[in-house]
Amino acid sequence: RFVDGAAAVDGRTLLRIEVHGKYLFYFFEGDAVVHIHFGMSGRFSLLSPEVEPKSKEKETIRLMLVNLEAGIVGEISAMTLQLLNEKTYCDKAGKLGPDPLREDADPERFWHK
Repeated sequence: RFVDGAAAVDGRTLLRIEVHGKYLFYFFEGDAVVHIHFGMSGRFSLLSPEVEPKSKEKETIRLMLVNLEAGIVGEISAMTLQLLNEKTYCDKAGKLGPDPLREDADPERFWHK
């Protein structure tokens, strides 16, 4: 599963999230980027820290993001979770091409594809 990747971001601050089409990229301090693709059955749930996931749901959780100060827990169950760094993110994002829903999208690039 994603044990090594989760350990690599454990205790690091989440700095930002980028979306490219159906791909999510979570950027953590220390040049750690988690690539997420939910597939057909993935799920992102927000809970309070007091709520225990049901035993069936626990089996599919691949990454938990906890912010006790804000009182939230994000549970990610996804087909793909991959630990990257900033350089591999840039390479992957470049291959994905432009996302028309992003604020920084260049509409002219779509006409040339």
